[in-house]
Amino acid sequence: MKNSILIKRVILVFCMISIMIIGSGCAAKKTVLENQGKTECYLDEKDATKFIYNGQQYTILNNTVDKNSLGDWIGFIQKYVALDENYNILKKCDMGVNVVGDLSDLIDHTDGTAYYVPYLNVCPLKTATCGCHITGK
Repeated sequence: MKNSILIKRVILVFCMISIMIIGSGCAAKKTVLENQGKTECYLDEKDATKFIYNGQQYTILNNTVDKNSLGDWIGFIQKYVALDENYNILKKCDMGVNVVGDLSDLIDHTDGTAYYVPYLNVCPLKTATCGCHITGK
């Protein structure tokens, strides 16, 4: 009887520690990126074709850019997003280490989704004075 109570307590402690470690992974990733000089960027809540970098709003164009024309990596969004056909955000979730779990959670809880989009990193164009490219979109 005492052994079963001890085993239950050990399992409970193990589960709690696992949840804490998994939960802190996203915060740690964000901190590492910021320590590398990367700026967190934010999607416009009303229109997912726009994002904010250093307080400035940029429009995401539906263009493909050659990798050689990109400058250094300067920012990150790091989100999976479910969009309707008008590019309104239905749901978004942070990218974690459990890609399958993140995507299944996104898919399971969104009706009327037209697009699932990964927003990754922000890089300026080498030749433009104002322009950024988001990898993954």
